[in-house]
Amino acid sequence: MATTLKRDWLEPPSWWKRWKPLRILALGVIGFSVLSTTWTIKKYVLPPTPHPLTELYTSTVGQKVALGAFQSYSTLETVRAALTKADYQFTTKSSHTPFSELYPPHDMDTLSVEAYTHLDNEGSLNLEFFNNRLYEVEFIPEDPASYARAVRSAYPDLKRNRIGDALLISGALRISTNVDLVRSDVGQSLRARPFVIWQDLRLTRQRDQWDRDYGETPVKAY
Repeated sequence: MATTLKRDWLEPPSWWKRWKPLRILALGVIGFSVLSTTWTIKKYVLPPTPHPLTELYTSTVGQKVALGAFQSYSTLETVRAALTKADYQFTTKSSHTPFSELYPPHDMDTLSVEAYTHLDNEGSLNLEFFNNRLYEVEFIPEDPASYARAVRSAYPDLKRNRIGDALLISGALRISTNVDLVRSDVGQSLRARPFVIWQDLRLTRQRDQWDRDYGETPVKAY
């Protein structure tokens, strides 16, 4: 009677021993499957890890400054609600970066109001947000002469230079305007557009720092 040798369960099948090409192919298929599954899980299942500086680039502070009629660090939703409550019509323009481990968030939003009243003068208003924090407000008056008088009264510490530009820096607040320049012969020859701009220097510096550190990183905004 022939003796049948019992194969150990850990011993590979006979075809595995005989066919080396099949072994290589099988290992390749298994390896590809593992890599493909890992890539799919990382891309579609597991969220990317936030950049280490994400909190720095999205946090707020307790001490805010007045940007015209608004407060710095206000959220987009808060300002929209205030404009809507005051019956102002506005448009929104946005440029947001995808969430990434390579850089902190860089979400830019602009609210524009065509018919806004400030210091009893009408004009257009632009509000700029960096990562959902208001950092700059620009008002463009329709009547520069009337608005220049109102601005000088509201901000007596604005220092005017020889050509008519005026600047005030107080802590984190920066206010600049050219309404006096626009009224001059030089301003009219240059066809300068009148404006007053309020900025929170903490946020403008942070925005500029992002550009210096990550501006060369390939980013496709949406």
